[in-house]
This record gives sequence, C-alpha cells and structure tokens, in this order.
Amino acid sequence: MLRYGTRCCASVELEQCPRTDCATAVIESLMQTSEPIITRLNRFTELDMREFFERSMQEARLRRALSTAAGILLVGVAAWGQACVAGKGETYGPYEVIGDNYTDRGISRLFIDGHGVGSSYADGSGGGGGIYCCHDIPKHAKTLHIKVELEWTKEQYEKHSPHDTFETDIPVPPLPDKHDGFIEFHFLPRQRIDAAWVSFPTIPHIPGAH
Repeated sequence: MLRYGTRCCASVELEQCPRTDCATAVIESLMQTSEPIITRLNRFTELDMREFFERSMQEARLRRALSTAAGILLVGVAAWGQACVAGKGETYGPYEVIGDNYTDRGISRLFIDGHGVGSSYADGSGGGGGIYCCHDIPKHAKTLHIKVELEWTKEQYEKHSPHDTFETDIPVPPLPDKHDGFIEFHFLPRQRIDAAWVSFPTIPHIPGAH
C-alpha cells in the first residue's frame, strides 16, 4: 500500500512510502519491482490515476505561482531601489530637525514642505521640541514652506474649536554639510521663524523655560 500523508494509493503494494509526494512514490514503486510496468499500471484504479495527475498539476501550478510572485517581488525591489538612488541624488540630507519655541503658545504640530516633523512646547526644557529624524531638502529649493498648528487655548479646547494655524515661507539656511547635521527652527514672537544648520544641537536661551 502506498501512503500519501493520511491517504493511500491502495492499488500499489509498498510496505512504506519513502517520500511524502504520492506521485513520486508511485513512480518509484513501479521502477523498484521486477513485475512488468504495464502490468502494474493496469492495476491502478481510476481514482489512483486521477489523484496522480491532479497532484502533479497542483504542484506545477504552485511552482508557476511562486515563480511569478518572486519575479514581481524582484521587479518591485529593483524599482524601489532605483527610486531611492534617484531621489537621493536630487536632495541634500537627511537632516535631523529641532524646534525651539520662544513664544508663549505651544506648537502641537509642525510641517515642513507638507511633512510632519513633530511639535514644540512653549517654555519647555531644551527649547520645547524634540529631535525629528529626518528631513531631506531638494537641491534647487530656495525656500521652505512652514505650516504651524498651535495648541488649543482653554476656550478652544472647551468648545472643540479648530486649531489656530499659520503658514509662511522661509529661506533655506546655508548647508555646509550636504549629507548630515541638524536644522534648528526658532519660533519667535509675531509668527517669525528662523532656521539654521548646526553640526550639533545648541542650547536655546528661552526666558521662563523650565
């Protein structure tokens, strides 16, 4: 009896199947006997033959599907890699971003050219903002578009009003290092924003910071 997992090809007399593949085991059993192959084949039942060919077709379809999936994956990885290389050649950076808040109003969200880069709290330790990684600057850019979303006031919070926001364009700061460093954004009263490249974060002197 030829075993295939928990199923059997009942017409083939074999003490135990050396493989888990029924089709392979059938062929091996035919080749490992002195009895003429044609006689052995005649002993297959219709069910045995159907299972034999169905299993073979399933294995062939599985191999084709895996081959196709692998091809698609390789094409996608290659395209992604080319895009990264191309994009890298068109930008400076990546730079880490720091926001120092010199105002009396916290910044709940900060956007640079449409990309969210964190927040910056008023009167906060270390300038009120953390370090965001990372932001690239297009090589030919002359300005950065900044959008600031301010924290709610108490009245706005109670009424669930929209956040106050403002937007402005500021010059791209000089970038001595085209591939590394930090860009500090200083948020000043009257909605003024300055930006500067630094090799290492500075310590802002903000009155009332704690």
